This record gives sequence, structure tokens and C-alpha cells, in this order.
Amino acid sequence: MAELNLTTIGNGIAIEKFNSELQKVLKNILDPNTVPNAKRSISLTVTVKPTSDRKFGTMNVETSVKLAPDIAYASRAFFGQLKDGRVAAFEDNPDQLTINDFRLLADKVVQLQSAKGEAAK
Repeated sequence: MAELNLTTIGNGIAIEKFNSELQKVLKNILDPNTVPNAKRSISLTVTVKPTSDRKFGTMNVETSVKLAPDIAYASRAFFGQLKDGRVAAFEDNPDQLTINDFRLLADKVVQLQSAKGEAAK
């Protein structure tokens, strides 16, 4: 019978749980969507509850991890009301013409001319 220590509790469950949480921390560190220099932490808690006669007890091994938060994404929104009366929000300005809009309107574009009568470049 092996004497109880961190490596022998539950046939190594404490080490296994720690290693599992460590993988989460390492994955979080490599995630480009998280704050790069934020602290990460792993907590390993071993709770021992003896019986009233102090002859034996129960043990619980728990781990928890605190990871870096995701990097906030800042954006803007344009608010308005649609033709059918619904209100809506758009990340892009719905009144702003797109390149495709200009292509559709190409036949309505007027070519400017310089004072010399040449087409402007």
C-alpha cells in the first residue's frame, strides 16, 4: 500500500486533472483572439473530510482554471427603419454606395471634360 501524497491520490488523478487544465491554459495562450499578456491560473484543491472518530475520511480533488478573456471587438452600427416598418441595425452604412452599386450605375455616369475639351483622367 503506497503512502498517500499528491501523485498517489486516486492513482494520480490530481496530476491528470492538473495536466488537463494546463492544456486549456496553453491553448488559451496560443489563441490569437485572447488578451495576450493576461495572467492565466490553475487551482488544484484537495479537500479532506475526516469522520468524527478521525479514523478515515473522504477526499475530493478539484481543479479550476482562469483563462484570459477574448479580445473585445469594437464596431459601429447604423440604425434605421426598413420600408416594411421593421427597425434594423447594420454594421455598414446602408446609405453608402458599394462598388457593385457603381457598376450598376455605370451607364448614368457622366464623363467630365477639361477646359481643353479632353476627358478628365
